[in-house]
Amino acid sequence: MKPVALRVPRELASNFFADLTASHSAAGVDARRSSADAGELRLSGSVTTVYVVELDDSFFERFPQWRMYVEQ
Repeated sequence: MKPVALRVPRELASNFFADLTASHSAAGVDARRSSADAGELRLSGSVTTVYVVELDDSFFERFPQWRMYVEQ
């Protein structure tokens, strides 16, 4: 798996972590995750945070709602 950066709105962070943990547990992978140093940005009135996590395509197949938060 390669590191992927996702910019997740703060109000969705707990949902993201729950899905990430479920995905990694099912695959038997260490669910370590780290917040990138990019910090927080105010966009359209909501706070977002960049998370850098190791993911493969199966995560997005199981949880397609997170694909829209991947940084290009």
